Amino acid sequence: MCRWLLGVAIASVLVGFRAAPRQTQPHVVVTICEDEYRAKETLPPFIRQVAARLGARCTVLVGNETKTSIPGLEVMDEADVLVMFMRRTMLPAEQLKRFQAYFERGGNVLALRTSSHAFQNWLEFDRVVLGGNYHGHYGRDALPTRVRVVDSARTHPIVRGLPLRFHSRGTLYKTSPLQPDCRVLLEGKGGKYPAEPVAWLRRHKGGTVFYTSLGHPDDFQSPAFRRLVAQALAYLLSQR
Repeated sequence: MCRWLLGVAIASVLVGFRAAPRQTQPHVVVTICEDEYRAKETLPPFIRQVAARLGARCTVLVGNETKTSIPGLEVMDEADVLVMFMRRTMLPAEQLKRFQAYFERGGNVLALRTSSHAFQNWLEFDRVVLGGNYHGHYGRDALPTRVRVVDSARTHPIVRGLPLRFHSRGTLYKTSPLQPDCRVLLEGKGGKYPAEPVAWLRRHKGGTVFYTSLGHPDDFQSPAFRRLVAQALAYLLSQR
């Protein structure tokens, strides 16, 4: 989608949806460190435009090719929302501790797709912070993933205006069972396999955490997915 059309789409999604007023401009920090889903291409232009529409500034940090370093993580100290698209990184201790300090202070998190297994040297992250239980994904025989808004979540601001059912070309992650305090917003089903949670919310250390297993490159062309992520970011900015 060209930048002009993307801007129009974002504007239409976020009409009447603004972050809570602040004395200082909120700061969205994006960390990208993965080698499978072209997140360096798909995520930054989209998040930058959403953040701008919400009156937030945006810093994008991209890790190296070996997934062993993400320069510039000190900006996380002033982040209001951390957006993650990461996969099986092996960060040095001082960089990993910056992430852990952010989560420990109750920072808000928007985590996409492979971020459920973001840290190969901190496997507990998925369960402890996201509340998930990633243990692989179903095969291509389960495609497309059929996503639906959970009945009890239809009035939630993050899924407001989404079609009640839509498709993703990304394989369905095995994520259940979640931690008991998770609120499932979307679930997905593929082929003959059982339904799995696809997007959920929870609280961690006083902060708000949103995770979705969606994030395949083709998802960024989906109006439903773009609305989901844009409204999730708006919601998280409104929580602080």
